[in-house]
Amino acid sequence: MGNCDTEIVAALRAALADLLGPQRFGLWFGPSTRLEFDGETLHVTAPGGFFLNWLRTNFTVAIQSACQQVLGRNVAVDFQAHVPSAEGNGKTSAHPSAPSLRGQIETPQAAAKPPESQAAWGSGAALSACVGQSGEGCCRSGSVANSNGTRRRFASLATFVVGQSNRLALASVEVVLKRRGQLNPLTIYGPTSVGKTHLLEGMWCAAQKSPPIQPAVYVTAEQFTTQYVAALRGNGLPNFRRKYRGVAMLLVDDLQFFIGKRATILELLHTTDALLRDGKQVVFAADRPPEELAALGPEMVTRLQSGMVCRIEPPEYSTRLGIVAQLAQQMGISVPAEVQQFIASRLTRHARELSGALCRLHATSQAQGEPITLSLAEQVLADMIRTSKLVRLKDIETAVCQELGLEAQSLQSPEKNQQISHPRMLAMWLARKYTRAALSEIGAYFGRRSHATVVSAQKRVESWLNSGHTLRVAGQVCSVADAVRRIERRLEAG
Repeated sequence: MGNCDTEIVAALRAALADLLGPQRFGLWFGPSTRLEFDGETLHVTAPGGFFLNWLRTNFTVAIQSACQQVLGRNVAVDFQAHVPSAEGNGKTSAHPSAPSLRGQIETPQAAAKPPESQAAWGSGAALSACVGQSGEGCCRSGSVANSNGTRRRFASLATFVVGQSNRLALASVEVVLKRRGQLNPLTIYGPTSVGKTHLLEGMWCAAQKSPPIQPAVYVTAEQFTTQYVAALRGNGLPNFRRKYRGVAMLLVDDLQFFIGKRATILELLHTTDALLRDGKQVVFAADRPPEELAALGPEMVTRLQSGMVCRIEPPEYSTRLGIVAQLAQQMGISVPAEVQQFIASRLTRHARELSGALCRLHATSQAQGEPITLSLAEQVLADMIRTSKLVRLKDIETAVCQELGLEAQSLQSPEKNQQISHPRMLAMWLARKYTRAALSEIGAYFGRRSHATVVSAQKRVESWLNSGHTLRVAGQVCSVADAVRRIERRLEAG
C-alpha cells in the first residue's frame, strides 16, 4: 500500500472514530481490525468470523459514510477474516470464517476462569445469576440452582450481624430497599469475607418479599461476563440486554473481576446508564474503593463515585462474637460462652476464619467424644491462632495498661511494687506466648530487664494460673486467669 493509500486509510479511521465515538471505534476497529485501500476497494480484515459478521452487519453503513466523507464517493467494501498461518510464524492469512476473537472480546473459557483469589471468596462466586419472579434458576424461597442441579439458599438480611464495622453499609441497604433509586448506584466495598455478598443476597431476598414484587437480578461479575460473551457468539444480545436492563434492581458482585475485559465493561456501563436513567436501582460490591478501580475506565469510576459508597471494615470483637454465636446456632452445636469469647477474641481476620474454627472444633469434639470446652478449643485451634494476627510488644503493653488501669509506659518504669511488677510479669508472659521476640528483646522493652527476669516471670505467671492466684490491681481483686482472658480479648480485638 502506497503512502497516499496509507493517508487515505488514516483519514478513514479518523472519520469512523468521529462517527462511532472513541470507545466503540476502539472496540471494533482497534489494532486487530485492518483497513486497506487499493484505489477502488476498501478491504476490512477482521480478527475472526464472528467479528467479521458483526462488522458487516453493524458497520457497513458507517464505513460507507466515512468513505463518502473522505473520498467524496462510494467505494466497494470487502470484508475478510484472518487467522494465524499454518507455519506458526506469527503471520496471518485471510479466511472467510475464521472464529478467533482473541484480543478484542473475552472467550467463554477465559471469562469463566475465576480470579486467583476466587477459591477463598466463598459461595457467592459460584451462584447462578438469579432473576426474581422469572423462574430462571431460582425458587421463591430464596434459593438458587447451582450447576450440579442442587439448590442453595441465599443469605438473609435477618442473619446479618451488625456492628460498627458494617453499620453504614446495612443502613444504606435498608434505605435502598425502602426508597429505591435514592442512593444510586450503591457501592459496597471491603476486604474478603466481611459481608458484601451477604448484603447483596439479602437485598435480593428482601426484594422478592416486599410488595409490590419487582424483578431483581443478583449476578457475579464472572457470570455477567460469561453470559455476555455467550450472547455475542450466539446472536443473543437482545435477550441479554432485555434480561439485565428490564429489572427494577441489579446487584453485581465482585466488580473488580471486570478489570481487563474491555467489551464487557462497556456493556456494563451502558446497562448501568440505562437503569439509572429509568430510576432503577443498581448495587455493586467490590474488594476496593472506586478510586482504586481506575482500570475499569474513568466513565465507570465516575458512575460509582456519583452514588453512595460504603466501606465494610473487618469485624470488631463484638461483631465477631455475634457471628460466632450465630454460626454455632446454624450448625446446631453447643458452644459455651467462654469458648465463643475465646474464638472471637483470638481469630480476628474475617467470618470464614470463625466458621472454619467452629467446624474444626465440632469435628474434633465428635471424633474424640468430648464436649466442647475452652481447653479443647485452645488445643485444637492453636495453629489457627498463631497465624491469625501479628502482635507487637507495644500492643501487649497497651492492652495490659488499658485493661488493668495503669498509666501508659508504666510497665517500662523501674518500679518494683506489686501494682506494677505483677502486670509487668503478665506482659512478659503474653509476649512469650504471642510474639517471636527473643528473651533479651522482651526484657529490654519492659524496663531493661535481663532475659533471666523474663524466664522467671513466665514461670511465675504459669504457677499463678495453675493455683488460681488473684491480683489486686487499681483497688480491685481478680483472678490471674480472668485478667489474662480480658487482656487477650482486648489484644485480639485491636
